[in-house]
Amino acid sequence: MDRIEQLKNALADRGKRWSESRETIARIFFQLEGHHSADDIIRHVQETHPQLGQATIYRTLNLLVETGFADSHHFGNQAALFEVADDDHHDHIICLASGQIIEFHDEQIEYLQDEIARKHGYKITSHCMELYGLTKPYHDHPKYQQMLGSGQDKRDPLERFELYLTAHHHKSSLQRTRVAEIFLKSQQHWTIPELLQAAQAEGARVGQATLYRTLALLVEAGLAIPHRFQDKPVSYEPTGRHDAHHDHLICEDTGRVIEFYDASLEAHQERIAKTHDVILIDHRMEIYGRPL
Repeated sequence: MDRIEQLKNALADRGKRWSESRETIARIFFQLEGHHSADDIIRHVQETHPQLGQATIYRTLNLLVETGFADSHHFGNQAALFEVADDDHHDHIICLASGQIIEFHDEQIEYLQDEIARKHGYKITSHCMELYGLTKPYHDHPKYQQMLGSGQDKRDPLERFELYLTAHHHKSSLQRTRVAEIFLKSQQHWTIPELLQAAQAEGARVGQATLYRTLALLVEAGLAIPHRFQDKPVSYEPTGRHDAHHDHLICEDTGRVIEFYDASLEAHQERIAKTHDVILIDHRMEIYGRPL
């Protein structure tokens, strides 16, 4: 049975309507290689079928992800990139200078992840690993030397945020400062509704728009990290919470997030990066599992 027939059956099982438009979009998508933004896919579709609107293409992409025929990736803070799902699992190296994406599979990484999940009482169901660095053409490029780091900034995070606002000509306000203060002194992951509730409980008169914009600025300033744990709402975590980098194990049943650090995993990621002539700068590791 080919992919189109499998997709028809999957949509029927979910009570979703099949249409000629969806078939056209799916056929074009299945022919694409590599990773593509929604805008790229829209352009590919409309080159030969200009009558198909953006909304129809977006909905079809979401259905392809929902039914497991497409994978959606958020590399860093970029917009989602889509690729055709296949049975050959792979992870990704992303060049921070060029945006190049290198796919790889490593059995030792798979083994280490299984062991980490087991140590915490979980059986792994899936994982996401992204290595961020500089590919060979950018190793010595002056523009990207600052990415290699010059030690952790020891200044107070709130002070760093205020300096960032001033340096980048952003307005500083009492509400923005209050949100940043509550967020930066915390030791947890926050969703937008959770942080809004916490801010209002402490008497801060802020709305969602101020909260969204403040978190975006904290991310830009390197003081917050956004996490997208599968289909859960985006959560934000203050940077510099621990001396050692940590990764995340997420329970699929409850959504519980367990933070962990594994030296063997860190060392092996460095080896993988070197194999591909990449200077490793950062990584993202999420392990999903269910209790044993």
